[in-house]
Amino acid sequence: MQSTDSLRELNAKLLTEIAELMKENDEIPELKEKLLRFAEVEAENSKLKQIIEENARRDSENAELKSRVGELEARLALLEQSSAVEGMALSFGWTQNGEEVMPVVMVPTVDVPDSVIDKLNNEVGRAPSDLDGNDEKMVDFLDEAYKKSISNEIRERRLEKKQRDQEALVISQDVTKIPEVTDMLTSEQD
Repeated sequence: MQSTDSLRELNAKLLTEIAELMKENDEIPELKEKLLRFAEVEAENSKLKQIIEENARRDSENAELKSRVGELEARLALLEQSSAVEGMALSFGWTQNGEEVMPVVMVPTVDVPDSVIDKLNNEVGRAPSDLDGNDEKMVDFLDEAYKKSISNEIRERRLEKKQRDQEALVISQDVTKIPEVTDMLTSEQD
């Protein structure tokens, strides 16, 4: 009988061990699923980092191109302005040699954006100081156009900065909306 009792004890131990092993086996698919989700989140995180780097590179390139376009517009406007000034001098009745001629009514039509006027004023400076008293209206107009272009440029820069800040905020909010990424980020900081 003793052998039957010992066999029963051994059987009971084996049954409990089998139950524990089955419990562990049940946890394995859950762990595999969690590992798979973690790998997917890692892959998505890697893609997002690449996208952020690409956006930063494009923003930098865009800023360089905008700067170059502005310089080219300023050069073009400077050339147009110098030809317009020559045309205006001729229209006021003076030749390039300074000889007086019969007045000819001629108005040059040059459409120059305010930002270009601003850059020109920075490069060229104020209107010549040797203008006649009759040209005060023109000087006032140029001063007003200069002030307007400055305020427009400030307004544009503020708007661009506001848009960049909003885009950065949206990106950071999108990243924090993914719970796995948030958990992963907090665990990396620890």
